[in-house]
Amino acid sequence: MKKIGIDAGGTLVKLVYEENGQLHFKTYSTSNMTKLADWVRMVAQNTRIFITGGKGAKLKRTFGQDAIQLEEFSTQVDGTNYLLKKAEKRLMITYS
Repeated sequence: MKKIGIDAGGTLVKLVYEENGQLHFKTYSTSNMTKLADWVRMVAQNTRIFITGGKGAKLKRTFGQDAIQLEEFSTQVDGTNYLLKKAEKRLMITYS
């Protein structure tokens, strides 16, 4: 995997990554951020980590300079556009 996106919210930490053309989603309780960090370190060596959300600064400190913290609203818009484009490619419309 090349990139991991993490939204560290108040209650849940949501994580998404793409592997073999398939998107994978994971969630963790904010009380289990250590478990999330351990999982990321184990499976995602040499992977770009992008973080957003209210608890993003805490995760940024955990991952250090390897992580990039982004503004939350713009990342939601970018993610939505990405998913819409991906869905559009799979959409087949037939006319009769």
